[in-house]
Amino acid sequence: TVLTLAMPTLARQLNVDESVIVWVTLAPMIISAALAPACGWCADTYGRKSIWLAGMVINLCALLISGFAPSAVILVAGRAAQGVAQGADRPSGFALTISNFSEEKRGRVIGLIQSFEAISPSVGIIVGGLVLDGFGWRPLFLAPVPLVLVSVVTCAALVRDAKPQPSAEKRRRTFDAMG
Repeated sequence: TVLTLAMPTLARQLNVDESVIVWVTLAPMIISAALAPACGWCADTYGRKSIWLAGMVINLCALLISGFAPSAVILVAGRAAQGVAQGADRPSGFALTISNFSEEKRGRVIGLIQSFEAISPSVGIIVGGLVLDGFGWRPLFLAPVPLVLVSVVTCAALVRDAKPQPSAEKRRRTFDAMG
């Protein structure tokens, strides 16, 4: 990602070794991977829309924390919070998409989403590199804020909550933390 390109700049400007800055990319990956199963269960139990919106609000706060971080510790904390957000919004967002589109439209919508996810790293590293060179590292975190705000408002206003109605057997089950 573009943050890999930004690591030398981040280390220099925040006056830390690159072995510390590597946590800017590692923290969100580890945390999101650890939390995604639990967040998926929460989405199925409490409602996909509410979990997705919670994830996006956390993401919004995390982007602001990261963008205005005065130190590497605060930047890594902001990125860790983004990991929490990704753990919530990835599984619930996909499930929310599936439940909000008819079978006829679902394939096209999923294909469109996957297409954007496929090309984003390539485009993002080019555009992000230009932003990094021209404006520094802070806009890498602050530029997505308006898009996240629009996404939250749009989802809150237009997307129906697709909380599944679990069977009696599923209602008796609790989250398998050990699994």
